[in-house]
Amino acid sequence: MLSVPLAALILFRRDFLVWTGEPVWLAMATLTAIAVAATARRLFNPEALLRISPHGVEIPHLLCAPIPWRDIGRIQATTRRSGVGEIHDRLIFHFKHAQTVDWRPSKLRRLFGDTPQAAVAVDIGLTWPLRADEAKRVLHNAVRLYAGAPDVASPTKGNTPGRRLKTVAVVLAAALLPTMAHVIDVGMPRQFSEALALYREGKIPAAIPLLEHDARAGDREAAFVLGTLYLNGDGVIRNPAMAAGWLRRAAEAGHTSAAFNLGNAYRLGLGTPQNIATAMNWYERAANGGSAEAAYTLGTMLRLGDQVRRDYNRAIVWLEIAAERYYAPAEHDLGRLYQEGIAVPRDLKTATDWYSRAAARGHAPARYDLARLMLDGNEQQRGIGLKYLAQSADAGFAPAQRRLAAVYFGAQGVPQSAVTAFKWISLAERAWPAATRADLVREKARIAAALSPGEQEEAMALIRAWRPVRRN
Repeated sequence: MLSVPLAALILFRRDFLVWTGEPVWLAMATLTAIAVAATARRLFNPEALLRISPHGVEIPHLLCAPIPWRDIGRIQATTRRSGVGEIHDRLIFHFKHAQTVDWRPSKLRRLFGDTPQAAVAVDIGLTWPLRADEAKRVLHNAVRLYAGAPDVASPTKGNTPGRRLKTVAVVLAAALLPTMAHVIDVGMPRQFSEALALYREGKIPAAIPLLEHDARAGDREAAFVLGTLYLNGDGVIRNPAMAAGWLRRAAEAGHTSAAFNLGNAYRLGLGTPQNIATAMNWYERAANGGSAEAAYTLGTMLRLGDQVRRDYNRAIVWLEIAAERYYAPAEHDLGRLYQEGIAVPRDLKTATDWYSRAAARGHAPARYDLARLMLDGNEQQRGIGLKYLAQSADAGFAPAQRRLAAVYFGAQGVPQSAVTAFKWISLAERAWPAATRADLVREKARIAAALSPGEQEEAMALIRAWRPVRRN
């Protein structure tokens, strides 16, 4: 039964930490874990009730030393049935001469420590495999066997060193269990937080004071939510400095998303002085905590030399970490590195594999680059490439829309359609950077010149009806 409160203390650790504080929770969990371990050790490795040896009869839980066979005058067995039908067996060892007994329980030592005893009784109950009468016969046979034997030195009093060592090991392991659970952050997210419940319901003004209370009590999720609210001005006055403070509190408590956002704050100078080295440290903490986006950000900064010294080797390491976590932008960037042979041997097959992984996750730029590779291949590959190009254009990726317009206006092997080409070139123009839009405008004018007034109206209707498609 003790395992239930121990499991509750660990699973709902974050709630208990807010309610009781870390020292109280740690003390409660440690004591409960030790109690569970002690109970389990008694259940699965019980101490023998009686042991028969050449030294005499050992009663480990009652006596510190065996009762020598030569001192046993008579063994009596009694059995009685309780009112509810339980059978209680008792063995009574009568001494030949009254003698003091070295009791193991401290209570018996206080009561009878110096008083000579005529007999010692032990209730065997269900912990002994034999009934009382059968046990009596076994013990009488042992008396006849060992009573005339020469004296044998009694074993050391108390538990054996091996047993004591095992007990100490079990207690230490149990005592360390809550600490380890706290260090490695075991436990479910907060389940009984009124503050977080109000926040998820959109009741921001009512949630703010409760979130502040929980965050000050050590709840990192509440601190992260507060940081996000103040950063975005969601339900509160936008305050980047306060946002950075709450995010720092959450990040220092191990919140991965808070560490990533704090890295962004230091990188951009939002609410805190700009510091690229500190930003990189927080990105690394977030990446080591499992954030694929943080690992990708590190890889991108190092690959581009964005405010840091360019380092392709380290960039590839972080990009691969992000890609292993199924982050499509990282997979796409790795594909481009292998396609262009930057810092790695040029390998179109590996590039295609990375593009394919990102494209399967719906990444429009990866579908575009994969389409470009395949459009330069054989007829079968061109068909697949055209499919990926259309998917990327449907998702709203302007370079893919521009390339698809060129395909429909003049590429071989594809039915030409100036109406479709005008649709895609017009959509690409909307999102194209103004600084480099001149060439695209000329392409659009060349396609428009091939349209009749009716076809131009048809193309404009298609443009008005178009909506980006998100495909997985």
